[in-house]
Amino acid sequence: MEQLPILKKEHEEIRNILVALECLIENNPTIYKVKEILNKLGEMWDVHEKREEAAFEFFEKEGIEMPFKTMFIAEHREFKGHWKVLNKYVSSSHAKILNVALETDGRMLIDKFRKHMALEEIFFNKISSKDNKL
Repeated sequence: MEQLPILKKEHEEIRNILVALECLIENNPTIYKVKEILNKLGEMWDVHEKREEAAFEFFEKEGIEMPFKTMFIAEHREFKGHWKVLNKYVSSSHAKILNVALETDGRMLIDKFRKHMALEEIFFNKISSKDNKL
């Protein structure tokens, strides 16, 4: 499926955004900078999530077992929850509360995203090795 290279490229773009977010957390960020990074992540994630879930549906229609589909989709919703919490605190303009949210929800989001994408890529690589047309 020609979507796999696109999904992998988007994972790399998301990783880059997560690195930028991590750098902000470690360097006492301004609310403006956090908002900018979260907006970038939100825009990228919206597009990627739709593309990825459509790919999951395609895989199933092609007879490819998707034992982790439910977990992947549940994690997608969980990420959106952490992202919304962070955006709520960015909108509140309370820097101290935002910093606490970044240290908790921000770091959880980064860690969970990285683990999630690594697992998805293992699955993508298995699919690719079975059929080069996918």
